[in-house]
Amino acid sequence: MINNFITIFDKIDNIPMHIMLEPFIRQIQVSDSTTFSYNIFDFNFFSFVAKNDKLQIKNAIQLLDLLAKVYLNNIVFAQMSADPILNIIRRNIDNETMHEFVVKFIKISLAMYYASEKKKKPKEKILPLYNNRSALNKNQGGLLPQDLDNEILQA
Repeated sequence: MINNFITIFDKIDNIPMHIMLEPFIRQIQVSDSTTFSYNIFDFNFFSFVAKNDKLQIKNAIQLLDLLAKVYLNNIVFAQMSADPILNIIRRNIDNETMHEFVVKFIKISLAMYYASEKKKKPKEKILPLYNNRSALNKNQGGLLPQDLDNEILQA
């Protein structure tokens, strides 16, 4: 069905894009992945819309918001959402609203990354045997890892 809309929008130039796009995005946002599941055809439509000249900035931001959520939260469709995201940003890079959205997206992405890194347990440093005197001779003047780091930085 969505492929039919792509064909119609492609053949008839005077149909506004927001007629189909706004209700579709609203349906996805309201269902919030409980009753709506993505498929490949949805992302074909998103790619078509992202490349279309009739896409207005308001709809571009709505679509970008939806695709950004998919990119950050859905590992299955993250790669498929990357191309439309980049196309929308590339086409509207001069718009101030787009700048604000991209900055907000980057902040959220970095916050998610830092939060996931904090959850990871730090790995024990594995030192080379020639520098790890404390592992060989526990009480014979071995270097602590902090001292070893300082020694490396001062070299």
